[in-house]
Amino acid sequence: YMEGLSRASQRLYLSAISSFYLYCIKRGYAYVNPCLAIKRPKVDRLEHMVVPDERQILHLINATEPLRDKLICKTLYYGALRVEELCRLEWKSFKPRENDVKVTVKGKGNKVRFVIIGKDHYDELMQLKSPDNKYVFGSNRKKPGGISVRQVERIVKRAGREAGLNINLYPHLLRH
Repeated sequence: YMEGLSRASQRLYLSAISSFYLYCIKRGYAYVNPCLAIKRPKVDRLEHMVVPDERQILHLINATEPLRDKLICKTLYYGALRVEELCRLEWKSFKPRENDVKVTVKGKGNKVRFVIIGKDHYDELMQLKSPDNKYVFGSNRKKPGGISVRQVERIVKRAGREAGLNINLYPHLLRH
């Protein structure tokens, strides 16, 4: 019956049937869940991921306004940052060098790594610098602090729409 369906659809169907049997067992209509004997197919998490190519991302960056939103997209892409890393990025993390800028990024599990960005990108970021906020991408709210993960997700999604990309765009896709 499930031939021709994708592995993700097969898993979904099995989950639905299994849930139905759990309901029947609770009500006394059934005594066993036959779905437990069926091995669920593995799903490749990247199977459905549509990753924009470099041309599309450059178009997205160039089409994004205002400057802060453009630099959020640009920094996610060129720095290959996770959205949480971008939100916590502080001005003290930047170390300008002769030809580029070394950025110290605190990632998952407080692991420290280094990212190199161009001087031009750094100069653009400096236009956002505010004496009131230690974060590169500050919140638009009155209180000082970093931008929220949810707000970055909204910005990237809107930027993709406005750039005419027919992709369900979210920050992590800019890392690939």
